[in-house]
Amino acid sequence: MPAFRYYRLMAFDELREDYNGNALRKEECASDPKEQFQRWFDQALQQKVEMANAMTLATVDAEGAPQVRIVLLKELDSHGFVFYTNYDSAKGKELQANKRVSLLFYWYAMHRQIRIEGVVSKVDGRTSDEYFATRPRESNIAAIASAQSEVLASREELLSQIAAVKERVGNAELIRPKTGVAIEWCLMRLSFGKDNPIVPMTALSIK
Repeated sequence: MPAFRYYRLMAFDELREDYNGNALRKEECASDPKEQFQRWFDQALQQKVEMANAMTLATVDAEGAPQVRIVLLKELDSHGFVFYTNYDSAKGKELQANKRVSLLFYWYAMHRQIRIEGVVSKVDGRTSDEYFATRPRESNIAAIASAQSEVLASREELLSQIAAVKERVGNAELIRPKTGVAIEWCLMRLSFGKDNPIVPMTALSIK
């Protein structure tokens, strides 16, 4: 077997970016952090930032090790940020054990990031049911059939489970799995960051 060879494509110190735009100033920001988030989010949509509602969710596992993954923001209400998960998944179990977690939005096209700290709680079942009803049927069947974060012997095992659910439910209305719930993020702190030509990253924190 030939030895593995490393190829130098570019040194890390060559990965530089020329930033344009003004610095972030407190007097230009809304006093309500959710209002400021909504301003930036609306601007991201206007500039057609891809997957503007994608956010990094950081939790800790039972051993205290940090865990991160991407989830999607589905709603912003008077209490906080709403996303959906399976409570039997790895992240769902981590959220039950430690409700203090963090979110991060990063919009490269705008050189902006928003870090959010808070405490999570379950949203009422009706809200979770309403969201479940908006999803594509195939996605819901897969959600019913699969056990998130559990090890499968093969891809064929999952396909077999999905086929069994399809045969069982036919054309009947799909019922949301009780483990598939909406999670609401009770806001504690928002930190807004923006790159500019003079200072690499300026930040503003609002509790």
